[in-house]
Parts: sequence; C-alpha cells; structure tokens
Amino acid sequence: MNRAAHKRDGTRPRTAGRRRSNGGSLWRRWHRRLGVAAAVFLLVIAVTGVLLNHAADWGLGDARLTGPAARAFLAAGEGGLILAASDGRRLVWVRDRLVVPESGEIIPLASPVGALVADGGLLVAAADRLLILDARGRLLDRLEPPLVPEAITAIGRDGAGGILIATPDGPRRLDPALGVMGPADDEAGIAWAPPPRPPADADERALVRAADLAVGVPLIDALAALHSGRLLGLGGRVTADLAALALVYLAASGLWLARRRNGRGGDRRNGRRG
Repeated sequence: MNRAAHKRDGTRPRTAGRRRSNGGSLWRRWHRRLGVAAAVFLLVIAVTGVLLNHAADWGLGDARLTGPAARAFLAAGEGGLILAASDGRRLVWVRDRLVVPESGEIIPLASPVGALVADGGLLVAAADRLLILDARGRLLDRLEPPLVPEAITAIGRDGAGGILIATPDGPRRLDPALGVMGPADDEAGIAWAPPPRPPADADERALVRAADLAVGVPLIDALAALHSGRLLGLGGRVTADLAALALVYLAASGLWLARRRNGRGGDRRNGRRG
C-alpha cells in the first residue's frame, strides 16, 4: 500500500520516526514515575546526610532521642538487666546507663556488679567504681580509683553488717565515706548482693522497657539508621538499594532524553538551513 492509499483510508504508516517517538515517550514516562517515587526517599537521604556531616559542628553529638520519639529506633528492653537490692528496690541497667525508677536518675555506668542498701540509700558497685545514692535514688557521690580497686567483682556485707567488696586479691572492707580500708577480717559468713540479672516477670520487663525509652538513642545513631534504611530492617535496605538503582536509571534516561532532544533540534535547524 502506497502513501496515497494510506491517505484515502485515514491510516498513517508506522514510520521509523514514530517508533523513535514512542520509545522516547516510554523513557519519559518511566523517568517521571521513578523520579516521583524516589523523591521522598532521596530527600530523607539528603537531609540526614547533611545532618550527619555537620553533627559535630552543630552540637548534635550529645543529643539523644528519648520517650516515644525513640521507640522506632529501639528494640525496647532488649538486653536490659535488673539490679535488685535487699529491701526490694530494683534498678535497671540498659546500654551502659543505670536507671533509678524512683528518681528517674540516669547515670552512665559500665559493668555493674551489684547493689546494696546502706543508711537508707543504695550503694551500686561497678567493675571500677562505686555509686552512692540517697534514699530517693538520687546520685550523691562516686568513689573511683584509687579510693576503690579497679577490679570489683561483687559487693556485700559480713556477719557484723560491715560493707565488703570482692576483688581478685580477696574481700576488702569498705567505708562509703573513706573508700577501701583494708582486707576483710573474716571471710566467712559474707552475704554477697546478687549480680545483675534479666527481668523475671511482667513488672520487671515493664521497668526495663520504660528505662530503655528513658535512656533513648543517640541522635546520630537515629540519623544513621534513617540514612542507611536500617530503620525498616531488610525492607529498608532493599528500599535503599532500589532507590540507588532508580538514581542510576534517572541519570541514564535523563542523559538519553537530553541527547535525543539535542539531536532533534539539530535536525530541525539543518532542515531550516536546507
């Protein structure tokens, strides 16, 4: 069928130019669709990347997300431990922080070994220090080396009610006001405070979850989780990968469309000159 016949029956031949036009239209449609789909994710990556890059300059290094804002970034209560004192009071240790439910006090502390009632307050022993809390659970003082040994493994009382700490060199007598006073006179009959343990019931699990949210998460860690997609687990990582692939497609299709447009412009200019 010749061109005149096409004109008579109202059809148009599928020329190479029309096929190229349809191909370009397909590229443009997917370019727009992927651009819109990736825009929100890329915006999050851009904003969190800028914040991470300038966190130290803008004073964000010590900032933390706590309470409901931290919930999405935490497996709340995971790994928290209970320190139980002889009077029934319970402290929570989570992510190198000691949380006192009575007072809401949050104290940086690594490697706790036990808690003991003393003068209505509490003594909390860690591997290299002793915390002195008042009756309301507020921090009064810290004893650190050389007032206490650098390797404490337990805290307890002897038969006469004296306070002792366990060390690799044996039990040592302790005066909370003065520090270590010397070796224990009699190692028999010492009642050591129980070591930190996982929560044992629903009430203790609730304490640990509340402490976890009170301690929160460093803002930088939250930004890094958003930036990398780790916040959503495997789905977030896959989404981040797809967004990266979308960027590759957007760059390639943008270059192809720009080259094609420039080529058509050159053809039209050449045609006008002809």
